[in-house]
Amino acid sequence: MKKHFREFSVAAALAFVLLGLAIFAPAFFQPQPLLSLLTREAPTLLVACGMAFVIISRQIDISVGSQFAVCSVCVGLLAAKGWSLPLVFIASVSMGAIMGAFNGCLVAGLRLPSIVVTLATMVTWREALRWQRQGEFVNLPDGLQWLGLSQVMGQWTLILAALVLLALLALATKHLSAGRFVYAVGTDAEAARLAGIRPQLTTFSVFVFMGALVGLAAMMNVVQSPQVDPKSGSGLELKVIAAAVVGGVAVSGGRGKLWGVFFGLLLLACISPALTHLHIEAYWEKAIQGELESGALVFMDVLSLRQSCPMKPMRLEDILFSQGFGTRRVCAGLVQQGFVSVAGSVCEDPGTFFQPEGLIFTVQGVDWPFAERAYLMLHKPAGTECSQKPSTWPSIYTLLPGPLRTRPQKAAVQG
Repeated sequence: MKKHFREFSVAAALAFVLLGLAIFAPAFFQPQPLLSLLTREAPTLLVACGMAFVIISRQIDISVGSQFAVCSVCVGLLAAKGWSLPLVFIASVSMGAIMGAFNGCLVAGLRLPSIVVTLATMVTWREALRWQRQGEFVNLPDGLQWLGLSQVMGQWTLILAALVLLALLALATKHLSAGRFVYAVGTDAEAARLAGIRPQLTTFSVFVFMGALVGLAAMMNVVQSPQVDPKSGSGLELKVIAAAVVGGVAVSGGRGKLWGVFFGLLLLACISPALTHLHIEAYWEKAIQGELESGALVFMDVLSLRQSCPMKPMRLEDILFSQGFGTRRVCAGLVQQGFVSVAGSVCEDPGTFFQPEGLIFTVQGVDWPFAERAYLMLHKPAGTECSQKPSTWPSIYTLLPGPLRTRPQKAAVQG
C-alpha cells in the first residue's frame, strides 16, 4: 500500500468524483454517453502510456499532438486511395515511429534538450500539415469507420484493445529487462551505464516507441468518424502530460506506474461531462485540469519530503542485525562482550538507542558505516549460479563480503 500510495490516491480521488456524480448528476452514468466517453479516451490512453515512458526516462515530448495530426491525415489519405485496413494500420504506426525516431536522434544522438527538440518538431509538423492541407478535411471510405463493424461493436473493440495494450505494457515494465532499463536510465543514467545499460539507446527507443503509440492512437481515433480533421490532436500533449503527472509519474524521472496513468486519465476525462451535467461553464475545465496537475506536483513533493525525513533511532543490536552481523542474539552477544564501539567508546548495552543515519561503529576493531541499503555491482563469473540454493555451481552470494552473506538478498541479473 505504501509503495503505491500515489496511485491509490489517484484511484481514491476518481472514486470520490464518481460518487459525487452518482449523487448530484446520476445522468452521467447513462450507458451510451459513458461508452462514447470511454471510446474517445481510448486513443488518448495509448499516448498517455507512451508519455509516461518518456517522463520516466527523464525526458519530455510535446510534439505528440502534431504527430497525431500527421498520422491521422496519412491514414485518411491512404484509406481514400484504396489501401487495405492492415496496410493503413502499418503505415500509421510506421509514420509515428519515424517521427519519434527523428526526435530520438536529436535527443539521444546529439544530446539536445528534449523540450527544445520536441517544441521545434511540434511547430514543424503542425505548420507543414497546415501548409499542405490548408484546413481541408479528408473524407474516409465507408468501410474504415468502426473497422467495418457496427458502432457499438467498434466502440467495445477500441476500448478493449486499449485496455489489453495497457495491461501488456504494465507487465512489460515489471517483467522485461527493456522496461526496467527505462526506469534505471530515468533514475540515474550514469549508474545505469555502469551497470551495462546503454542510456542513449534506451532514450532513442523510448521516443520511437512513443511515436509508434501515437500512430496507433491516430488510427484508433480516425475510425471513429467519417472525416479527418487536420487540426486533430490540438492540446493532446498537455492532456497526456497532465494524465501522467496526476497519475503519479514523477517529473524527475525513474518513478511511475501505468495503471496510475490510467486512473489519472479517467479523472481528467470526467471533468468536461461532469461540468455539463452540473450546469457549470465549460471554460472551467482547463482551470480544474491545471489545478489537479499542480496539486499532484505538490503532493509528490510533500511525499518525497516525508520519505527523506531522518530515520528513527534504533537499538544497537538492531543496527548490527540490519547490517548483517548475525541474528539478534548473536548481535546482542557481540555488544555484551565489549566487541562493539560507537564514537570511540565501548557500548555493552544492546538496548542503547542510536541515530543510525551517518553512524560509524566499530566491530572487533573494524569500522563499519551504517548503510540503509547496500548496492553491489558484480561481474558474474562463469561457473556460478544466481541463486541462494544452487543446484550445480556455487552461488554468487559467496562472492559477497562476510557480513552481507547473512542478510536476505535479492539478485537482479542484467545482460
